[in-house]
Amino acid sequence: MAFLDILPLRPGHTLVIPKKHVQQVSHLNAETAASLSQALVQTTRAIGKALGDERLQVITNQIYAQLVPHVHFHIVPAALGRTDGKADKPAASKNPMAIMGLGHGRDELDDEEAEKLCKKIREAADALQKETKAKL
Repeated sequence: MAFLDILPLRPGHTLVIPKKHVQQVSHLNAETAASLSQALVQTTRAIGKALGDERLQVITNQIYAQLVPHVHFHIVPAALGRTDGKADKPAASKNPMAIMGLGHGRDELDDEEAEKLCKKIREAADALQKETKAKL
């Protein structure tokens, strides 16, 4: 399952998670790990196509720095306009939660923006699926 992060680092920041609750990556069974891996590949391709930029970062944590005790992978697109390969510093947040140290200085995702982005990513995923079927 994949969905946009409610406190995105950048537009397109997506979470990929297994439907079944598993607390740690090392606890995944082979079938769930394979399905999750396939979902990661499909989602990264769709995000890259939708944003017109395949540069991204895939991140997960296990116990260390794991704020949500459920396996999840963050797909974080590169900063738009950056071509030097270096990470950018997040902009100052307007999120009051950030002042309290929650949300890591990220602003909550705007609903309208999320709908547009989801549509764009879904369309990219559908196009990629059609391309794959056409090659078979």
